[in-house]
This record gives sequence, C-alpha cells and structure tokens, in this order.
Amino acid sequence: MSTSDIAIAVGWNVNTVRVTQKDFIDRGTEALMESRRGGRYHAHMTAEEEKEFLARFEEQAAKGHVLVAGGIKEALEERLGRQVNKTTVYRMLYRNGWRKIMPRQSHPKRDKKAGEAFKKGASQKG
Repeated sequence: MSTSDIAIAVGWNVNTVRVTQKDFIDRGTEALMESRRGGRYHAHMTAEEEKEFLARFEEQAAKGHVLVAGGIKEALEERLGRQVNKTTVYRMLYRNGWRKIMPRQSHPKRDKKAGEAFKKGASQKG
C-alpha cells in the first residue's frame, strides 16, 4: 500500500505514517510499542484544578457579573506565581466549556421610531 492509502486506512496524517514507517525501519517493533503522541505534557494545572479554579468565576457569572479574560488571567498568574500568555486563559476556558456571551447593544424587539421620538423630546427639554 502507498503511504497515502495507509493514512486513509488508519485515519492518520500522511506525515505521521511516514514517521512511523521510518521508526519501524530504524528500531523494529519496539518503535510501535511505545506511546508518545498526544496528551497535555506541560499543563499548569490538572483538569480538576482548572474546574476548581474556575468555580469562583462561575459563581460571579451566575450573579450577573461580566467576566473578562484579563481578570481571570490575573487570578491565574497569582495562583501560578508567574506570568502566562492570554491564549493560555482562552484555551483553559474552551477546555472547560466556557463560551463568549456578550450583552446585547439593544433589545431585538425595540421600536426605533419610539426611541428617536424619545431622544428628540429629551433634547428639547434640556
């Protein structure tokens, strides 16, 4: 089979198949026995620690507070005792099922004419 056919058959990337073939040629079956791909090897916190860390922010959100990633980043840096990149916070939020929800600028069923009439009336009084 060609490298492309093997990749399709096993559901891998073509380059992964090539690297695996080279490892097999160089080291034999031993290369196939080790598991070295995937996983979070350089995590700052375990999944449970992340959930615990984000729990206080969930409480704030439940009370209607607006949460900003910058505030979460500062708290994370304080907990870890070192600076982290902003993307670290965004990835942690994504891993834990958080998503970006912004408040609406205006109500979807608002009456634009009534709003303009109100603005005109308010400017004439002032």
